[in-house]
Amino acid sequence: MNKKKIEKYISLLLKYKTSINIIGTQDKNVLTHIIQDSIIEIEKNTNVLDIGCGAGIPGVPIKIYNPSINIYFMDKSRKKINILKYILLNLDIDYKKCLIGHSDSFINDYKNFFDTIISRGMGNINYTLTKIIPFIKRNRGSIYLWKPSNFKISSINKKKYNIKNISSINKQNCKIVRISFFS
Repeated sequence: MNKKKIEKYISLLLKYKTSINIIGTQDKNVLTHIIQDSIIEIEKNTNVLDIGCGAGIPGVPIKIYNPSINIYFMDKSRKKINILKYILLNLDIDYKKCLIGHSDSFINDYKNFFDTIISRGMGNINYTLTKIIPFIKRNRGSIYLWKPSNFKISSINKKKYNIKNISSINKQNCKIVRISFFS
């Protein structure tokens, strides 16, 4: 079941790549590896935010493999969110909300709300952390950031962001940096 959903997801992404730049590649093998590298285990029944979600990577593959999570998607592009909603409908994936706009406009509604935040390719680490930390549950939440394989976790200023733990998961084509705000 999961494999079929992933295959259908890849087909939908490639279909919409031609009309809007929702993914960076048209190569099915590269896209398959990106999606495989996206899959991680998330605690059941938790609130998860995929920020800067674009076409839903890593959020859609994570939801497929962790169906009990409550997933929210956020992106500033209305076009990307509209295509993502269509993809979610076609894959019969349950999601909580798709939020359109800059992250700053949602802080009042979702401050300290999410157990887990995921983001792939949102940019500079300091910019990313500044934008997403207000959304994470303090003393409990975790942030997962997909970074290039050569990313140095030592470049993250733990003291500045009041981070307790930083670890990484090495995948085939990337490194997933896990930031925790609890011991």
